Amino acid sequence: MGLQRVRDVALIRHAYVRIQDQRQGVGAQLLSHLRSFAGAPILIGTWAGAAWAIDFYKKHGFQQVGDALKVRLLGEYWNVPKRQVEASVVLAERSFGSDQREIDELERSLAQIAGAPGTCGVVVNVARQIGARRS
Repeated sequence: MGLQRVRDVALIRHAYVRIQDQRQGVGAQLLSHLRSFAGAPILIGTWAGAAWAIDFYKKHGFQQVGDALKVRLLGEYWNVPKRQVEASVVLAERSFGSDQREIDELERSLAQIAGAPGTCGVVVNVARQIGARRS
């Protein structure tokens, strides 16, 4: 199991525990050790079909991000082919990106109402909320 710093995040890389050593706390100890000196939000990429790995990380405080954020994160922090992006998931510490998700929701709301007649005041209000969250 390894940790790779990429700009403002830390990626957990190649996290495997031998089958005979699984379910004995080895993975949890390794993860705890890496978390102790990561110094940045941790992201984990794995295959979507690796339910055991996804469950392990969820049990230890990570959450699977949505598809749009997954594509953005894989493009920003990993160098993987399109097929691998489609077959992967990204897990993040629960606190990671919560502000960004709120901003994304506000931006979607703004996009939905921007073209509707009589919505100028609402558009300005949503734009102010987005600006306030970014500062």
